[in-house]
Amino acid sequence: MPRRRTMIAAGAAALLARPALAQSPWPERNLALIHGFPPGGGADTVARLVAAPLGDLLGKPVVVEGRPGAGGNIGSLALARAAPDGYTLGLPTGSHAVNAAFGRIRDYDPVEGFDWIAILLRYGFVVVVRDDNPARDLRALLETARRSPGSVTYGSGGVGSSHHLTAELLCAAAGVQMTHIPYRGDAAGLTAVLSGEITMMMSTTVGAVGQLGGGGRLRGLAVTAPRRTRRLPEVPTVAEAAGLPGFESVTWASLAAPRGTPAAVLARLGAATGQALADPAVRDRLENTVDGEVPAIAGEAARTFVAADVAKWRRLIEARGIVAD
Repeated sequence: MPRRRTMIAAGAAALLARPALAQSPWPERNLALIHGFPPGGGADTVARLVAAPLGDLLGKPVVVEGRPGAGGNIGSLALARAAPDGYTLGLPTGSHAVNAAFGRIRDYDPVEGFDWIAILLRYGFVVVVRDDNPARDLRALLETARRSPGSVTYGSGGVGSSHHLTAELLCAAAGVQMTHIPYRGDAAGLTAVLSGEITMMMSTTVGAVGQLGGGGRLRGLAVTAPRRTRRLPEVPTVAEAAGLPGFESVTWASLAAPRGTPAAVLARLGAATGQALADPAVRDRLENTVDGEVPAIAGEAARTFVAADVAKWRRLIEARGIVAD
């Protein structure tokens, strides 16, 4: 009798397991990759560069969906509210950390509300002045600001933007005061530098590169990334140019899923993402798009990276009394 009961139990277990074994492995349909910015912009471009190889590796297309608005918040909210089944992914960027630091995110936890798969890219900014500015390097510009607080004006892509906070981080590190003049994006701010309306601009290197060097009308004083960039190899880092060791400020793009996505799905997404980013052609296109780097930051390290970025900006905002629009 015990033997018979054992055989019946084994048979029942096999029958219960059979439907699970018969199920098709994930993914069975297309995946969505959400970002929170307009079509044709940097986030949209990065999303499409990642989506294609990721879809090839997973065996199902990854379809990019833009949900623009509120500095990326609409896209992040859509990701946070999506079913954690592996079929909806998101591309939170450095703006996500800035929004969190300002307290703009209230409907979900900006860090723990997601399963972070990888940091896809990180890149810095460049400090630019008009080519005829008497300050020939960043140290001289900061010295002018130190002698005459507020006399040096700087532009950014808007109040509470990553550009703005990076300039404030520079002011804090150097112990100087400069006056912020916000603009709607890089182009307007760079035009203001060229016209003499403002002293300097904190710009993306991609936005400024056309006006720098080789007869350009702007001069790059320093990049805020930890290393010199491929598009501006002659421009020193802030640490090099101003004697501020350890200074860096970067923004980033990541790949994330809604919190609670199955571990097996996350493992496969992580492996496919790592394989895609290891492809020299994919890596080169991504890095060239933003003049940045593809870091080896994935899984728990990616979550730690985002949490640290939120905390850094929150400390700066509180210390400098920065109020966003």
